[in-house]
Amino acid sequence: MSCAFCSTALPTGALFCGECGHAVVQRASRPEAPEAPEAPEAPQAAVAPHAPHAAKTPETPETPETPETPHAAETPEAPETPEAPEAAEADAPAARAMAGTAPLDPFPWGLPAGSVEIDLESPILARPWQLGSADEAPVIPAGKGNPDLEQTRIVGSKPVAARFVLQFSTGESVALSGTGILGRNPTPEPGEFFDTLVTIVDPGRSVSKTHLEFGQEAGSFWLSDRYSGNGTVVRDPELAPVRCEAGKRYFVLRGSRVDIGEQFFVVS
Repeated sequence: MSCAFCSTALPTGALFCGECGHAVVQRASRPEAPEAPEAPEAPQAAVAPHAPHAAKTPETPETPETPETPHAAETPEAPETPEAPEAAEADAPAARAMAGTAPLDPFPWGLPAGSVEIDLESPILARPWQLGSADEAPVIPAGKGNPDLEQTRIVGSKPVAARFVLQFSTGESVALSGTGILGRNPTPEPGEFFDTLVTIVDPGRSVSKTHLEFGQEAGSFWLSDRYSGNGTVVRDPELAPVRCEAGKRYFVLRGSRVDIGEQFFVVS
């Protein structure tokens, strides 16, 4: 070992340098760390040899075709199931009826509860297959006391209604041949039907909305006041004026004048 200051060689174990007198400082040397052993190299994986470039994948074998199903006409028919004896007995009346040996019974097992038995032999309820030609068909007699079976009443044609003309004081004329009502705004009551509705123009409103009703009977013209406000007066040229009672019919001759409020009309 040597002195760290003067580099004089010193004996082993000396504490001071004999040359310069400095204390000898011994530095403990650190043991060097053993080198770690190198890890062995991993063996290289074996490389698979390249498949030849031209190698092809083997093809999948073809599935054999399914044999065709034989045609429906060639399929053997299933044997028929024999009918039960009870069903055959139940169909016996219908079979006899179709053969013409017996009429068809709609209730071979009996009538339902609460039903009424009807005499099917009655000529009124004759069955279609029992009716022959039109000459052989039974004549249905007229019932007694039943209005639906009585002889039809023949209704005669209606006589042609006479034609009347009403000439109003307003200068208007109306031809009539049936029933109707007259007023400023004639309106039938519920359930009423008329052939004609005659409207009068009356600025003074002396005529009621539905002033009177008119019609024909046996070729004569009649009218009836409909409870008007100013009433109805019939003036026959040869008789005294008559004030009509509401709801009562009055026959009016041709040429007579009828006053309705401040207006009037002449029947011709």
